[in-house]
Amino acid sequence: MKAAKKTAAANGVKVKEILWLQGQYDMVVISGSDDDTKRMALALNTLKNGNVRGQTLRAYTASEMEKILEQVA
Repeated sequence: MKAAKKTAAANGVKVKEILWLQGQYDMVVISGSDDDTKRMALALNTLKNGNVRGQTLRAYTASEMEKILEQVA
């Protein structure tokens, strides 16, 4: 996991948490970056070798969601 965090950091992404799961999915990686493009590129570069499969989800903090809801009529 140290290597993954180091690679992420070198690509402008901070790995905040790595969680192992029971059930349909094996792992969740919670990451953050000021640049969504960098984060998505890192995910795609990880997935392109075919050794792992992934699903990306964009999460919003409460303050981010408040700003979004201000624009909903």
